[in-house]
Amino acid sequence: MSELTDILDRFNRKERNLLVRDALGHSPSKALSLDHNFRKRIGTELGGLEIPNDAWWATDYHLNWIAGALALWRRGEQAIGTAQINLLSENPVRYLVERSQEDADLLIAFDTTLILVEVKAFGYFTNKQIDSKLQRWHLLKRQSELPGFKVTFRFILMSRTKPNGLHPPPDDLLPGMTKWPHAELNVKSPMRKLKVTGRKPGAGAPPADPRTWFIVPVSGGAAGDEDDDELVEPNLKAAVSGSSRHLVAK
Repeated sequence: MSELTDILDRFNRKERNLLVRDALGHSPSKALSLDHNFRKRIGTELGGLEIPNDAWWATDYHLNWIAGALALWRRGEQAIGTAQINLLSENPVRYLVERSQEDADLLIAFDTTLILVEVKAFGYFTNKQIDSKLQRWHLLKRQSELPGFKVTFRFILMSRTKPNGLHPPPDDLLPGMTKWPHAELNVKSPMRKLKVTGRKPGAGAPPADPRTWFIVPVSGGAAGDEDDDELVEPNLKAAVSGSSRHLVAK
C-alpha cells in the first residue's frame, strides 16, 4: 500500500467491512483485491482510468475519516491531538467534519487517487440525495488542494440502471462533464426481492399501524424500496396497558 492508503486503513473501523474482509481471508500478507471486471467497469466510465489490482478499498467509509486521513497525510503524526481548521461552505452551510455519519458507499484508493462510489442497488438516485453530499465533497476537494500535497478525487455512481433527471455535476468537481459518471451494478439474484413494511400495499391503504406489518415485493425502482420507512415505532407503555399488549416481547 502507498503511504496514503496506509493512513486510510488506520481510520477504517467499520465492523461490517472488517468482518467481510476476515470472512474472505484478508490478512496483511494477503490483501483482498477488487475483481478485475469490477475495476474495469469503473475505470472505463472514468475515462479509461487504470485501477491497479492492489488498489485499497473499503465500504461505508465515513467522509470524516477521509478528512482525517488527508490531514494526517499532510501534517504527519503531529496532526494527532492538534486542533484542525474545519472548512466551511455556504448555501447551504456545511462543514468538512460534521457529526453526521455520511460516508462513501465504496472508497477505492491507490497512489494519490481517491474514487468515491455511490451505490443504489434498489430505488434510484435523486437530486436531493446527491445534493446532500455535494458540499462535503467540495470541502474534501478543497482540503486536498491545500499547499503541501495534492490528491485526485474521482466520483462515480453505480446502480442497475442509468440514473435519469439528475442535475449536471458541478464543473469544479467534475470539469467538462454534463452527466455523472455511471457504472452498471450487477445484482445477481434469480428471485424477486422482498421487504418488510408497515403499510399495506395498494392505493387507499390506511396509515401504518404499529400492531401490524407486511411482506411486500420490491418493485425495482420505486422510491423507498431500499428503506422500510413505513414501519411505526410501537408505544410500549400503551401496549402494556391497552389492547396492544401482544406487542411486548414475552
